[in-house]
Amino acid sequence: MKRITFQQIPSAMMAGLMGTEETLRQLDWIDTRTLELMRYYISEINGCAYCLDMHYKEALHHGEQPERLHALRHWAAMPFYSDVEQCLLRWVEACVVGGSESDKQAAFEQLKQHYDNEQIAWLTLVISQMGQWNLLVKAFGFAAGHYQVS
Repeated sequence: MKRITFQQIPSAMMAGLMGTEETLRQLDWIDTRTLELMRYYISEINGCAYCLDMHYKEALHHGEQPERLHALRHWAAMPFYSDVEQCLLRWVEACVVGGSESDKQAAFEQLKQHYDNEQIAWLTLVISQMGQWNLLVKAFGFAAGHYQVS
């Protein structure tokens, strides 16, 4: 049940959120498929059905394989995620789920093998922004299942 419709979201709020999305779309050092993998995983952790539907479809559209998305919750035990993807997924968990300071530091050090501090800051914004969308969509009561890739 929708509590606040998409059209009822204050325009200044949407402008801020969409401005951040546009900035993230302009990152030229990471591909959209990888970003969608991250967004799907964040939405899975946060239990956001609407965002899972959206980012599943977006990920497939950008070349992701269905079996990788279905197995994502168990990425550490599966053979189809690259070292870089595993580092990203570990960083997602450190940021979203938390854990000990030593676990977060280990995730950060592993990520540093592939990305510099500026890139890690941007990746962390991707995580934060997706978490914000998850929170809003769940609070507003958006229904899953109707998203279409444009």
